[in-house]
Amino acid sequence: MAAMNMQMIARSLLIYRKTGSAAILGSMAVANVVPMLFLSLFGGIIADRVQKKYVVLIGHLNSAVVSLGIALALTTGYLSVEHAGSWWS
Repeated sequence: MAAMNMQMIARSLLIYRKTGSAAILGSMAVANVVPMLFLSLFGGIIADRVQKKYVVLIGHLNSAVVSLGIALALTTGYLSVEHAGSWWS
C-alpha cells in the first residue's frame, strides 16, 4: 500500500507541476477513481475464484507496466510541452 500511495502522490505532483491547473489535477483524480469504483465488484469475484498470489502478482505486473510506460514517455520527452502530439501542450 505504501508504494501505491507514493505513486499516487508522485502522479498528482507531476500533473500539477506540468499543467499548473487544479481542475486538470481534479479530473485526473476522478479518472483514477471511476475504474476502481466500477471494477471493484469484478475484482472481488476474481479474488474469490483465483489464488490470491496470482491476483497480487498480476496486479503488481500491471502497475509496473503502467509505471514503466509513464517513465519511458517522460524520459523520451513524449509527454512534454515541446512535443506537438503530447496532451500536455
